[in-house]
Amino acid sequence: MKRVVEDKIFATCNADGFVGREAELVRLSDHAEATDGLAMLCEPSAGASELLRQAYDRLFTGGGEIVPFYFEIKPNDTDARTLATRFVREFLVQTVAFRRSDKKILDAAPEICELAELAVPADGYWIDRLVETCKSDSGLKDDSSAVRNCLSAPLRAAGHGAKSFVLIDGLDVLPEIRGGESLLADMVSIFSRGSIPYVFSGLRRFMFRRTTLPTMPLHCLKPGEAGVLVENLSASHGIAINDQTRDLIAIQLGGRPGAIRSLFATANEHGVNLDTFERVQKTYTDEIFGG
Repeated sequence: MKRVVEDKIFATCNADGFVGREAELVRLSDHAEATDGLAMLCEPSAGASELLRQAYDRLFTGGGEIVPFYFEIKPNDTDARTLATRFVREFLVQTVAFRRSDKKILDAAPEICELAELAVPADGYWIDRLVETCKSDSGLKDDSSAVRNCLSAPLRAAGHGAKSFVLIDGLDVLPEIRGGESLLADMVSIFSRGSIPYVFSGLRRFMFRRTTLPTMPLHCLKPGEAGVLVENLSASHGIAINDQTRDLIAIQLGGRPGAIRSLFATANEHGVNLDTFERVQKTYTDEIFGG
């Protein structure tokens, strides 16, 4: 039985509007049953985050028992300990929301001290223990120990019957974070000790040879697929295009979903159509020079 939730949980577009990634989605869905890791090596703007979010939504709504956990590394984490604290908090929130089949818990973003009360009875004990561990870790002077304890949360949960599928996005951001250089090694060490499925995703120039995990490349869309995405965005934004500008956008932007979506967002913001070459080029130029 499928969970009764909204179509989108973390994804930014509906599943029927997500183009050209069915094979990758199937591989990620299959990997949720595995007991090891997978490294996703991504071309720039290939849409890795949306792919992982779509995989998350499929698992959340699919009626299975494996808890999906999506975590995006962000530059504003500032340091490794801040990142690790957010990691365990988001893991607990997403676990509780999944086990209760309640998306509203994700939207409400409860404080960590509230999570044991919101959890289903079977999870209350181990969640409470994990919350207490996190609180005690906050007093540790040894950052590395606190970080490793937080990152181990999915393994501890699995030991209590809450097996998760961990999707970690944006690993190429780690060098921008204080203490981030050692975090990937910590993650590899921690998750390799468990038997839960996980995905490490980042730009291929960063990820190349940093792990010994099996790899899944993520390339930009083929021209035909990119054209379908252009048509979908045209319809959803109410922005006029024609066959020629559709092909121009798909080819000029190299099939990069992130770049194509950004172009339509700029056109939508300026209230212009993309039905002539001149309008496409002006919007593209405005986007580049407008940041």
